[in-house]
Formats: sequence, C-alpha cells, structure tokens
Amino acid sequence: MTILFQVVLWILAAVEGRFGERGLIGSAALLGLTDLDALTYSASRLAAAGSSDLPTAARALLVGMASNTLFKVGVALA
Repeated sequence: MTILFQVVLWILAAVEGRFGERGLIGSAALLGLTDLDALTYSASRLAAAGSSDLPTAARALLVGMASNTLFKVGVALA
C-alpha cells in the first residue's frame, strides 16, 4: 500500500509539473474512480511540500471525491 501511495504521489507531481493545475485535477478525477486514500495522501503531501497550493489540492480532492461518488452511484444503479 505504501508503494502505491508513493507511485501515485510521483505521478501526480509529474502531471502537475507538466500540465499544471488542469493536469492535477484531471488526474484526480481518474484516480478518484478507484481509490480516494492514495489521492488524499498525495494531494496533502503535494500541498505540504509546496509543490501545489492548498486551494488546488483541495479542488483535486473534491473532484476525486465527486468522481468516486458518481462511479459508485453508477455501479449501484447498474
């Protein structure tokens, strides 16, 4: 699990470095479909390290939570 969190942290940092805030938000939407734990850990670490500002990390978490919820609603309806 720790390795997964670290890999997600590296991927989110690389995506944000290359594509900026939009890349981070898009990655959060995709990651939110499967797992919120890794997204929460990675977004908080990016904000704490100064790689990402706090409002951007918060938006990424909200987008991830929304995509996770919508995915679960879709599964429940199916």
